[in-house]
Amino acid sequence: MQEIHDEKRIEYILRQESKYFQKRPQSVRLLQYEKGELLTQPIMPLRQFLLIVSGTVQIFGMDETSRTYSITLSKEGTLLGDVEFCKDEFSPFFTEATETVLCLAIPFDSNRTMLERDHVFLKFVMAQMADKLSMMAKIELAVQTLEEKVLLYLNEIWPSHQITSLTYSHG
Repeated sequence: MQEIHDEKRIEYILRQESKYFQKRPQSVRLLQYEKGELLTQPIMPLRQFLLIVSGTVQIFGMDETSRTYSITLSKEGTLLGDVEFCKDEFSPFFTEATETVLCLAIPFDSNRTMLERDHVFLKFVMAQMADKLSMMAKIELAVQTLEEKVLLYLNEIWPSHQITSLTYSHG
């Protein structure tokens, strides 16, 4: 990771990304990651937002046998650090640059009060978290057996525990 100390470039990028903020964050840095570098990992919790402004990252997890599994491929407009900011916990996932990646780094400590009052930014954070929740739900459903899906449906979605119809077509 390399910090880029080019104020004109930072200001230009902030103008390009202004749709995410009502007011410019007080403290912002520009970071560049090269292919293969980790932006996030579970043992090093983020203390700043990383807003991807160019490039692509792979988000993946690792199970107890050290086998990795892909979560998603993300590009510009992705915000990392939303979980850490909202809940003061760290993400269990790794984020790796698949090419050169530029990020705006927005430290929590020096920007928290302003960001918590910025309704435009908070709406952006909520949209990012909703996207991640939806994606995780789809991943979870994809690995469940049919029996597990039916039990989940009966317990959580249809609490009367009655199946009134079952449509199945051979194709």
